Amino acid sequence: MKTGNNTESVAACNKKIREEGFDVMINQNILPSIDQALATDYNSLALPNNHIFVKQSRKLIRISYDDILFFEKVGDYISVKSNHGQILISQSIVGLLTKLNNPRFVKVHRSFIINIDKISDIEDYSVRIDKKYIPVSRALKPKLLDLLNIV
Repeated sequence: MKTGNNTESVAACNKKIREEGFDVMINQNILPSIDQALATDYNSLALPNNHIFVKQSRKLIRISYDDILFFEKVGDYISVKSNHGQILISQSIVGLLTKLNNPRFVKVHRSFIINIDKISDIEDYSVRIDKKYIPVSRALKPKLLDLLNIV
């Protein structure tokens, strides 16, 4: 059965059905939706992007984006600071930012990625999140300010 020309495909299906003794006509509206379903790449369907899994020892721990306050580079590790505590992971800042792929997470310093939804206040070149002052580099401050609703 060809998928390019629906009229010919319907006619071919109807002929085959008649040859086998069935007196049924295929609705021409069904075939395009069957073609679409067959052409769907199910690997490309996106799941909701509202959490990450971080590896700690032999466990994968799920952390909701809403719970994450900020990420801080600590030596060769990154500290994930959330409402539920702190977890150390082995990841680079750039690699983490790429995997997050969410506009609410912004790199504000070479050692910090913040969740802009958790900002309490901004003062000169620092932001306060959960009683911690986080430095903001001069080069990255304009990008941060562009993302905020400043009145």
